[in-house]
Amino acid sequence: MDGGPKPVQKPHPPFLVGGTRERVLRLAAREGDIVGIDLRTDGEAVLDAFEARMDVRIGWIRDAAGDRFEQLDLNVLRTLGDITITNEPLKVGADIARALGAETGIEISAEDVVESPFSLIGPLPYLVSKLTRLRQRWGINSFLIGWFGEPGLREFAPVVEQLAGT
Repeated sequence: MDGGPKPVQKPHPPFLVGGTRERVLRLAAREGDIVGIDLRTDGEAVLDAFEARMDVRIGWIRDAAGDRFEQLDLNVLRTLGDITITNEPLKVGADIARALGAETGIEISAEDVVESPFSLIGPLPYLVSKLTRLRQRWGINSFLIGWFGEPGLREFAPVVEQLAGT
């Protein structure tokens, strides 16, 4: 059977391969079109959400992708807290840090939560700047930010509008 309709993309639709650990991220970098950089928040795995470990994880992807790196889309799934448009991001970050600390036994700062690529907390101009910085630093150019009907998604729309096409 020759099914239809056929995909518009040639030779095929882009493949997203995502994971949390080195083996899968390296596989995604070699074989995928989109590398999904996921996050587990149990135990020490939560440290993957922050700067030092993100540098390591992007290094695995860059190393495995070689010359393909610039053609890859790097995708992050927002998993630390809700989308929160606020002028008091450190207050929200502190609440999330406390909850993560209680769950994992690891001390996490509010600043680390707010700056993490896996959170969207702060005023609109800050979020536009943050997403731009994440792209410049690590090449992250795709974000899964929320689900249909999620609180905060509508308030986030101006960020999407400002960054669309950039």
